[in-house]
Amino acid sequence: MAKTSYRSLKKQEKSKVKLKETKTLLPKGQNVTDTNFRVKKIVIRDQVHQHKDGEILNKKNLSCQELISRLSHYNVGLKIDALFGLKELLTQHSKSVIESNLANLIESITKLTLDESSFVRKDANKLLETILSQVSSSQIEPLFPLLSSYLVCGLTHIETSIREDSLFLLDALLKHNPQQCANAASKLLPVCLDLLSTGGTGPRTLSLNLDSKLTSGKWRVNVLTRIAALLQSFLNCTKDFEIKHSTMKIVRYNENNPQNYLCLTDTNLNYNYNENRILFKPSVQLSDSIEEFNMKDFVESLIPLLFEAFIELVPVEKNTTRSNTTTNISLEVAMLLKNITNIIHILLDLCGSSPRWHEDKEWMKIKFGKSFLNALIDGRYPYTLVVSKEELKKKKKSNNSEFNELPSDHAQNILLAKLLITLTDSKYWQPAIVYLKGCLRMSETFTVEECSHLISCFYEICSSCSDDSQDFLAALQGLSNSKNNHLSSLAFKAMYNIAVDDNLSHLHNDVNVISWLDSLPVKLTKPSISSKVLDMIYDIARRNFSAFSTSLDGLIEVILDNLAILKIDGSSDENGNLKVAQLLYWVKDWDAEMVEGLKSGLDGNFWGSSVSNQIRDILILKNLLSG
Repeated sequence: MAKTSYRSLKKQEKSKVKLKETKTLLPKGQNVTDTNFRVKKIVIRDQVHQHKDGEILNKKNLSCQELISRLSHYNVGLKIDALFGLKELLTQHSKSVIESNLANLIESITKLTLDESSFVRKDANKLLETILSQVSSSQIEPLFPLLSSYLVCGLTHIETSIREDSLFLLDALLKHNPQQCANAASKLLPVCLDLLSTGGTGPRTLSLNLDSKLTSGKWRVNVLTRIAALLQSFLNCTKDFEIKHSTMKIVRYNENNPQNYLCLTDTNLNYNYNENRILFKPSVQLSDSIEEFNMKDFVESLIPLLFEAFIELVPVEKNTTRSNTTTNISLEVAMLLKNITNIIHILLDLCGSSPRWHEDKEWMKIKFGKSFLNALIDGRYPYTLVVSKEELKKKKKSNNSEFNELPSDHAQNILLAKLLITLTDSKYWQPAIVYLKGCLRMSETFTVEECSHLISCFYEICSSCSDDSQDFLAALQGLSNSKNNHLSSLAFKAMYNIAVDDNLSHLHNDVNVISWLDSLPVKLTKPSISSKVLDMIYDIARRNFSAFSTSLDGLIEVILDNLAILKIDGSSDENGNLKVAQLLYWVKDWDAEMVEGLKSGLDGNFWGSSVSNQIRDILILKNLLSG
């Protein structure tokens, strides 16, 4: 069967019509194999490149310029190797490499922050931060427009991962070049606002981060953290500017107040007034390279978004009554709340640094006071952070920075109380007052930040005409003797501000203020005293408070005897002793025994030449000693 089929197939193949094949004959001479070869050398430049003697090379014998040229290669691995090689050179020879290649390094590495590969972007951001940490701000200033341009491109990129990684570049610039970031705030703040929300003809609405691995809540926390840092850098630069250029102090004189004193200044002084430092003027331009930026519009857009983001995570439970209870919040909500309170607090501080500070604060109060009360206080305040064991373990394993910076319950609640007192009327303060009274039991353990906000709240309540003013004034007077040094110094400064404020003269006859004034001369009998405290006591002495004068009359001899052992922190002993001796001028009760004791001390040069001359001049001025 098989043979038959094979034969039939073969017969069919033979029966097919075959085309005639042409035979091509090679001409004579081309039918012979040619054994001649032509040779051309292949030149590989990297293998034959000659380096100069003493040129700085990495372990692979590549110079800085060669590594920079490889950063523009299409291969991801080659770019990562080049970044690693540059990091190696910067670690071992940072000064010489940066001095000769700074501009090329910044430009080439910054381009890679927009690379398609996440590994390249992360390595580029790390290397950029290394460079920024090793150079001064003045060296970066000419290159900052380039850095900010790439930063804006990254923050507005269509790829979500590139936008997320660009935040790390912003972190590096805020950390090492805050001055330049503050000057570019009008360029960066609107971009950060676009990361949170979308805008059109109507008010802005929160955007959802659907195409990212991060949840919308975590993404908003990341962006708000950078907005807070950017506003803080702007605030710090504003304060530095005021310190450098303020040459005049305004003293308000009240003819009905017997405790006035006038500070005489040179009439030729020129106060350098910078209009661009007003926060909420109609248009604030911080950069000449961009269009006009309206800070007031930015604040009007941002703060409602903050409240909306918080309400989305912590809705109010309707038809429920709360009595002495707290609202439990997760770590994500706590971080969001921390950023919200920080941003509002910084904006209020910026209002305080404005020449129109009263108008700006009043605008904030009218515009956002009610919204703040509804979003963060009513039905929610105070808050308690609750972190599960599983979440704590996860944070420890991931080495997340959030774990090391868990927000403090007390810091958040005290700052919220401060904002409530600032943004609303006294009739809404009751939740804050209840919480602040409870803080007195644990105030000794508070951190510096918590102490600062606590004393600020106490001072504002004392300054108001509310029913709780006297209670908080007594608490403030008690805290001035606290074992917590920072708390006691802040409370002491607050009591001093109350005593010297003419608008608070109705508190000067309060028993707590009188008790505090009476205790001031006692501090001069101790072995040591701060120079700042001494300056405040000296200022109080010039204001003719009867309680202080009575106490000073009884202790002046002990104070002068204590000069031999008195140590003044923050000032030279001689200058401090002279200031203490000048208090003798304000003594009213000059008995004969004290005068004789002073004369005896002068004869024996008990206080040294400088202090003795000071005391002698005062006695001559009082007609108690002949010239």
